[in-house]
Amino acid sequence: MLVGALITAGILIGATNVAFAESTRQSLSSDSALEAIKKRGTLRIGLATFVPWAMRDKKGDLIGFEIDVGKRVAEDMGVGIEHIPTAWDGIIPALLAGKF
Repeated sequence: MLVGALITAGILIGATNVAFAESTRQSLSSDSALEAIKKRGTLRIGLATFVPWAMRDKKGDLIGFEIDVGKRVAEDMGVGIEHIPTAWDGIIPALLAGKF
């Protein structure tokens, strides 16, 4: 009896995962964030300066791990990059508002 219940649960979980994967694939198709970035031609990255992730050097240029990763992602996508300095507590609201 327990084995039958476990098999049934496994089948239901598997079916749910397949349905979830299919709906995720469909939602990522035409209106995906990646497609919007490629169409715009610029990867916009919101960041708060915080050593060592993102900071300014003596010349005022942005440097750090997040900057390096963002440059590489933009390069791999074949688009430009725009860093948008944002206060830490404003990052999520700005993301939800579509600023980056």
